[in-house]
Amino acid sequence: MGRWSIECKRYGDGSEPLDEWWDQVKDAAGDTLFPALVYKFNRKPIKVRIEACMLAESLKDKSLTIDLSFNDFTQVLQELYIDDINSHNSENEMQ
Repeated sequence: MGRWSIECKRYGDGSEPLDEWWDQVKDAAGDTLFPALVYKFNRKPIKVRIEACMLAESLKDKSLTIDLSFNDFTQVLQELYIDDINSHNSENEMQ
């Protein structure tokens, strides 16, 4: 979606995403897209992991991550990345 590379994972038991999941989404994003890992465990809410610099440009270390609720992530997209949403919607309307 726009400049975001979003991957979704689901796993039975647990509460923390596997390092391999985060590595996979970072590899898919490469140097040009923003990685976002959406993950869900049994009886746990949907969470989204992103690089902290996506929320605050002053945080330069891309190894620093933040896990958000799904609702918080969508709010971040609406507040900070509305151009990506609009771009995605425009592409879908053309299809």
